[in-house]
This record gives sequence, C-alpha cells and structure tokens, in this order.
Amino acid sequence: MDLLKKQQFYNNIQEARNEYSEIAKNYQEVSDHLTLALEKLKTDLDYDKSVLYSNSQMLCDKLKKQTLENRQHFVNVNKFNNSDLEILSGLLVSEIDFSTPTLELFPGTGQFLPYTVASEPLFVADRYMEICEESGKSLNNDFYVERRLRKYKVPLYSLRQLPHKVFGLVYCFNEFFQADQEYILRWSRLVYDLLINGGKFIFNFMPDDQVWSIQHNLYMDFSVVDYHKLIEQLQLQGYVIEDCKINQTKSSYIVCKKPGVRPPRIKLSGSIAQII
Repeated sequence: MDLLKKQQFYNNIQEARNEYSEIAKNYQEVSDHLTLALEKLKTDLDYDKSVLYSNSQMLCDKLKKQTLENRQHFVNVNKFNNSDLEILSGLLVSEIDFSTPTLELFPGTGQFLPYTVASEPLFVADRYMEICEESGKSLNNDFYVERRLRKYKVPLYSLRQLPHKVFGLVYCFNEFFQADQEYILRWSRLVYDLLINGGKFIFNFMPDDQVWSIQHNLYMDFSVVDYHKLIEQLQLQGYVIEDCKINQTKSSYIVCKKPGVRPPRIKLSGSIAQII
C-alpha cells in the first residue's frame, strides 16, 4: 500500500471511529480492532512520511536561496485563488486596529494588503525591497505606497530593523507553504518579539496528513509540516494557540497569540502609534 492510499485509509478509519464513538460501548470489540488498525497504520505512515519531510527540506533550501529573479517568479506563480484569499483575508479584518501597527511578512504580490490598509502604520518586509515595492502597487494609491506604507528589506532570519513590541498583528501567507518546520519556527520566534502583549501572529501552512497536500508534496509543489508538533513548539516559544484550521490548497492556518492583554494606545499622528 503506497503512502497516499495509507493516508486515505487512515483518514477514513479515523472518521469512522469518531462517528462510531457514540455507540462504541455496545460494540467494544469492534472499537478495539479499529483502534489497533489505526495504531498500525499510524506507525507505517510515520515511517513513510520521511520522504515528505525530505522533500519539504529541499523545497525550503531552495526557498532560502532565491535570487531576486527567482523570488519574483515565485510570488507571481503562487498567487492565491479567490477561495483561499477569502478564507485568509477574513482572518485579518477583525484584527485590524487603526491605531495599531500591522506587518505583512513576505507580502508576495500584495493580494492581502487591501484588507489591512486601515491599520496604521502598515508595514511590509521581504528579503528584497523590489518585492515590497511591487506588492504596494496592489493598493492603487501612489501617495500611500510612497509616503505611508513602510517597507523593510530583511535578511534571512532577522527582523532587527523593525520596531519591537509595537505590532498588534503580524501575518505571513506567501512563504510557509514551501517551508519546513524549522524555518517557520525561526521566523515565529523573531515575530514574537515584535508583538505587543495580546498581539497575534497568523500564518498558513500545508498539513502532512491530508491526501491532497501529500500529493502536492510528492510532486514537489509544496512542503508539508506535522502541525501537531509545530503547535507544540510554538507553545514552547510562549504563544497561545487561538485557532488551527485545515482547509484545502493554501488556506490551512494557525492563529498564535502573545499572552496578555493589548495595552491602551493612542493615535499621535497620521502614521505613528505609541504604547502607553
């Protein structure tokens, strides 16, 4: 039985067991057999999935080595479809505060910027300034892009140029679907220091336990991560996990929160907010 069939079989048995749980007391023997079958399949899957994580690491290594030309191609071929865009942008709207800064990490072509433009100030950061400039064009407002959108070029694994402990929201939707777990965790650790108490980090990922995402990985389209382990590591970094949802294509997401309550803030000018 190949990896895809094992995953599909495992998912089907797990779903059947969940539906069966209400009447399992009367059929304990069948329930026990299902549990044993799941345990055996899980062991086999864990062994077979080593190829998925190897593929993910190769994709991530390629991601980290992107030249400007590679990166421009990458963001253009990975634009979001309307369904994914609707799901992920819906997570942002309720988090926007006109007096609390927001950062989009790796903004791609800028598809999500129009949904966060009410945040002030609004930041974007990428390893290439050209990506930041290009993403800003999605706002169709030259004055905003040139005078109010704050653009930062950041090296690999460094956000030291950005202000710390001021952001109410940091989100990343255009990068982690080709990243491995370690890459995500290294950025999340840096993001944590940018957030105010109660601030949130929202990002998408590709799960390692869905047939469609496994197929993408085997074709070397996208990486996958063990999101259960990823969540454990995020919690060790200090985050509280507010939500985790599995959706098809590129719209599975995790909402992380820095513990605490957002402090009172006042708007001092058209593009400056200060914690008090």
